[in-house]
Amino acid sequence: MMETVARGWLETAPRGAVLVDLTTNAPATVRRVGDRFAAAERHLLEAPLTGGAVGARARQLVFMVGGERTVYERCLPLLQTLGRATFYLGPLGAGNTAKLVNSLLAFAATWASLEGLAVAAKAGLDLRTMVEVVRTGGAGNFFTDRMVEGINERGRPTQFALELAAKDAGLLLDLAREAAVPTPLGAAVADALAAAVSAGLGARDFTDLVELIERQAGVTLWLPPRASS
Repeated sequence: MMETVARGWLETAPRGAVLVDLTTNAPATVRRVGDRFAAAERHLLEAPLTGGAVGARARQLVFMVGGERTVYERCLPLLQTLGRATFYLGPLGAGNTAKLVNSLLAFAATWASLEGLAVAAKAGLDLRTMVEVVRTGGAGNFFTDRMVEGINERGRPTQFALELAAKDAGLLLDLAREAAVPTPLGAAVADALAAAVSAGLGARDFTDLVELIERQAGVTLWLPPRASS
């Protein structure tokens, strides 16, 4: 998709113009497209992001940027109006590398947390107490600290589809293979996301990944409300 859009843009863009691509792609693809832009005297800046539609509306996006430093500085004021943080990582490909690593950590934290909560639920533990144990005991992560509070809500409007998460996980595995880095945990998470897509959850929001572990474990994950103080 990125290459198709870039090809059409090159046909009409004037020399010196910059295309800022916000999508997540394989770093090798970004570099290949960047070479075409350079040959045509145009510029490509990659700026994959986190925050989704909610972050965009609130101007709370986080951008991970790769490309020529001078082009980055030229576009920085625009990115700063759209988000709360912008990181310059280096040449083309570096931005998407950072995005894929960030995604791996987010996906892994989510799936590991869901597995742990499923074990706790099947053992008869109260999930509110279990979550507080994790937070207090030092094993907390972005899922147990924030996302878990919405675990009882299902079928939300899709902000980040599970099929896109599965795609990104596959890109991360490809990147790891190219770098000769073993990622058994990453592979397991990618398998879980692929299973979610196969189970018909692909178009659903990432938060509905909970439904996959519930089906696999034969348990319902329900988080009681916090006790009133």
